[in-house]
Amino acid sequence: MRKNKLKICKRLSTIFITLITALVLFVSCVNAIEKIDSFKSTNSIIIDGKWTTYDEWINSSEESFIFVNGTGTAYLRFLNDDDYVYALVDFITYDDTKTGDSCMVVFDTKNDGGTLIKSDDLAVLIRWNTPTQIYPAIQWGGWTGNWENLPSDFEVDSSTDSENNLYSTDPHLIFEFKIPRDYFEPDIMQLGFISFLFIDDNDIMAGFPPIQPPHSPDDWNDLLLFNETIEIYIDAVTVLDAANNSIENAELEGRTEGLSEAKSLINQAEDSMKVHDYKEVISLSSQAITIADEAITPTQISEDKKDTPGFEIIFFVCAIALMLFCKRKIKL
Repeated sequence: MRKNKLKICKRLSTIFITLITALVLFVSCVNAIEKIDSFKSTNSIIIDGKWTTYDEWINSSEESFIFVNGTGTAYLRFLNDDDYVYALVDFITYDDTKTGDSCMVVFDTKNDGGTLIKSDDLAVLIRWNTPTQIYPAIQWGGWTGNWENLPSDFEVDSSTDSENNLYSTDPHLIFEFKIPRDYFEPDIMQLGFISFLFIDDNDIMAGFPPIQPPHSPDDWNDLLLFNETIEIYIDAVTVLDAANNSIENAELEGRTEGLSEAKSLINQAEDSMKVHDYKEVISLSSQAITIADEAITPTQISEDKKDTPGFEIIFFVCAIALMLFCKRKIKL
């Protein structure tokens, strides 16, 4: 039995070395590090390889895999709670479970990046060993060595059951992962992350993000673990839109005094939105709304305009005085 497991591990290692090499060679797009959100779960996540209920993953963030070989549509969703990080891969354009069909999620558990994969980088694998049986495993330090049996505190599963699926109720391949946060650095709220999807027989490969040489953890995306639900993102978008509307309304009404400060706050809020600092977005946008709502129509002429009439009057008086002086001279 032990010899069989070793053979499986060696065979898997060889397969994944080949596949990762192929993925690296085939990808042609330039990778840009992206921040992705994992919000607090509002529902119980049951790891059974499907949407257990229609709203199980509804309040999660969504990302799209990039296909570097073959074509298809696959989505990646994240959630977390105090004890676990959850990931769902929904491959909506593929409906089979052939031997070798696989999905892998990889975490930089210390978020220390680097030009080379390190011992703290954890790969979690689901592979269909037969059309009816999955092989779950983990590996520290990458994915080209020997795989270990999945520890008992991890949960993974896969199926083509799409009864409650948000994307399509037609059968298609789904993977679910439940990773204990105990394996991450204590209190860490940001992790390096990468994921791969391999469909061997169809020669389909996808990545999130896709990688290209030279590949390193520095190229992975940043997975942000929020203590808040998705409502914090919705609130940030809502209040930012409201702030822009307040400024626009003030301008239409001619209430421009004070708007420069509101616009500066909006620019800062938009910068915070890019880095997913939603609390800061809400704070800055709320300040902008207050300032825009209190903006008034200018009641005083600017200093430049004040100076102009005064100068003209002085010039006019001087000209009249000069004329009178000249006339008086002539008479004399």
